[in-house]
Amino acid sequence: MAFKYKPSKKAASDFRDQMVMIEQFCVQNNISKSLSSDSYYFVINHVGYRVSNHSTNMILEGDKTVYIHASKTRIMEIYNNLVNGVKLDGRGNPI
Repeated sequence: MAFKYKPSKKAASDFRDQMVMIEQFCVQNNISKSLSSDSYYFVINHVGYRVSNHSTNMILEGDKTVYIHASKTRIMEIYNNLVNGVKLDGRGNPI
């Protein structure tokens, strides 16, 4: 029998609270999300960004979107860093 991870009630509650904060942050900063809430899209200084926990095979020729591979729980950190002019790598970490 395989072990299946199940978060504690406190961890699940903390995650729900964090997601509510993220939803409010996204509304306040005009950040859109995919229907499955695993990709977030926004524009800063005329540059489009996509933050997602999965990569895409559908990058179009001439697409000027900057793709960042990171968890949705980091969207606030990544967005604020970009607004403050911090250069990020493809995983959303400061360079």
